[in-house]
Amino acid sequence: MDPALYRLIQETNPALIIVTNVNRESIESIIGIINRLPTRALIIDIVPDTILMRNLIKGLPCNQWVIRDRVRLYRVLPRNAKVITWTLLVRVLAH
Repeated sequence: MDPALYRLIQETNPALIIVTNVNRESIESIIGIINRLPTRALIIDIVPDTILMRNLIKGLPCNQWVIRDRVRLYRVLPRNAKVITWTLLVRVLAH
């Protein structure tokens, strides 16, 4: 990492926002990025299945099933990372 960028991050303490699909294939890369940066991270987890099913099924109880499976992945993230799911973000922004 560029030393000047690293120094700027340490001085300003910004929050990193990552918009991604958290899954078994991407979790190691996400952890690596967060561990290299001494800052807080907000991960917006876009779950493609819930976006597709949302238009097909109203009320969508399977959202909870998909998210429940992902909680195990969320638990391995560093403590300075917080996760919000895309469906929850859309619901909050809609009100």
